[in-house]
Order: sequence, then C-alpha cells, then structure tokens
Amino acid sequence: MNEIIRRQQVRSAQTINASETLGMNTDADIRRLTTAKAWMKARAVRNKVLGLHLFAEPAWDMLLALYIAHGEFRMLSVSAVVSYANVPSTTGLRWLTKLEDSGMISRRTDLKDGRRIFVQMLPEAIESMETIFDQVGESDARLGLSRLYFQR
Repeated sequence: MNEIIRRQQVRSAQTINASETLGMNTDADIRRLTTAKAWMKARAVRNKVLGLHLFAEPAWDMLLALYIAHGEFRMLSVSAVVSYANVPSTTGLRWLTKLEDSGMISRRTDLKDGRRIFVQMLPEAIESMETIFDQVGESDARLGLSRLYFQR
C-alpha cells in the first residue's frame, strides 16, 4: 500500500500545468473525461483488490492517463506516464516507444528544463479515445447507467 501512495505522490510531483495544450469544454468532452476517470479509478480498485500481477495493459493505462491530462490542461512527463502503467521503467519506456511508433503519442523536450521530456497524445489518438468513450456512453445510456456518473 505504501508503494501505491509513493507512486501517486511521485506522479503528482511530475505532472505540471500547461495551458498551451488544448483542453475540453463541451458537454460531450466532459462526459468523455468523466468516463476516462471512472475507468482509471475502476482499474485502480481492481488492481488493489485482485493484485497487479493478474492484469497488465500498460499501453491502455498510459492512454487513459494522457487523455485525462489532455482534458485537464496538463502535460505529463515520460516518468509520470510510465508510473501510470504500473510496470518497471524499462517496460514502460518500451510501451511508450510502441505508442509513438504507431502515431498515437509524441514526446517533446521541456523548453524550461531540457532534462525533462513531455508526452502528449496526438489528435488522431484523441479522436480514437473519444470514439471509444462515445460508444461506451451510448451503451450505458441504453442501460440507464449514464445518469449515475454523467451529471454535471
């Protein structure tokens, strides 16, 4: 449990505000962001109860974190993104490279601190995530679930 808390503290310390990124502001954007946060929370609960050793989707965890950061006008450093994946650093870096090679993310050097590199989702990946969240939202609405967590 202390390791999880430590990772969250490190993650928070490595996340900075970045007003130059595009954020979200429509009702649809807010619903998507709420869905992404709910999924991230559900995954954290699942991992806590059943254990990290049973589940590993580092790329998906990274994409969720990056999508949420995008919606909250934040940029994430490489180390912050890797920490969301709950895998060793070398594994996380390998997955970041796969995401970059597939055209979903880009890395850029921090202009204020050349030692830090930021990661952000590219527009096509954001659109893909939005498609996923929209389709899940439609399914939830048909089941009557959307009213539970899409209230403003």
